[in-house]
Amino acid sequence: MLGAHRGHNMSKQNNFLKISFVMVLFVAVPAHSQTDTAASVQGEENVQTDEAAPAPLPSATEEGLALLKKRGLANCKKAVEKFRDALAGAPNELDAKLNLVDALNCVMRIRTHGNIPLIEGTNDTEPHKKIWGQMGPETLALAEEVYKARPNDIRALAAYTDAYMYRSSAWGIVNAVVKGAADQYVENAEKMTKKFPKYDSGLGHAFMGAFYLLAPWPLSDEEKARARMEAAHRVGPNSKRNNYYLGVVAYREGEFQEAIGHFERAKSAKCLSPAERDFCAFMKRQIIHGITRSKEQL
Repeated sequence: MLGAHRGHNMSKQNNFLKISFVMVLFVAVPAHSQTDTAASVQGEENVQTDEAAPAPLPSATEEGLALLKKRGLANCKKAVEKFRDALAGAPNELDAKLNLVDALNCVMRIRTHGNIPLIEGTNDTEPHKKIWGQMGPETLALAEEVYKARPNDIRALAAYTDAYMYRSSAWGIVNAVVKGAADQYVENAEKMTKKFPKYDSGLGHAFMGAFYLLAPWPLSDEEKARARMEAAHRVGPNSKRNNYYLGVVAYREGEFQEAIGHFERAKSAKCLSPAERDFCAFMKRQIIHGITRSKEQL
């Protein structure tokens, strides 16, 4: 009985030691390990939460810039809406105003074929003048405000020059001259030529060439028109616009064989800038027309 009792007591002692050992192990686990474990679980939850979070939506400005980059009339019209929203949220922001000007100019440029010179007649038709009359005043007001604040910014100057051309073209070429718009147009184009001569394949020269080609007497001057178109071509010989413009000058001078050569080169050249691409399709048709009409005159 004594042996059994002793065995029983030893068994109880062993059980007590086992329980105590387990308790010691539990107590001995460092507190930071428990914290790390909890943090790890919490971290996994955070990771899952981050992965599930939706991507932020693009801003109205970002959407507008993406649309403007694609070009095309529908995209430029949508860009106008986006930039109007952006400007409503930041009415004093110059970049917001300039973005809207670019989009409005894009719409006018596409709808009125860039008001580019033609071999016969002009682009200032009544439907085109109506478009310029409707959209021009707002565009010019915004463009002028941005340009005055950023006179050394080529984008601001180009947008202002375009906007001014469209606004004044709404009056028709002769009336624009009578109203004194020609002086400001020439000033804008010459500033572009002097400050940024290489911009958009010599756009300042192209503006001046078109002015001398289409302006009424006594401002028109075929020699100056040719000289400025040739200057633009030297800056951007691969521009479809520059080769086409030389063809128009030659045709109007009665140099039909020369005109065919320029038009043929224009046919294979590319529309290089976004603005040039806005009237590229129309210009392609005019190039074919120029070749046909020139051949008929030989």
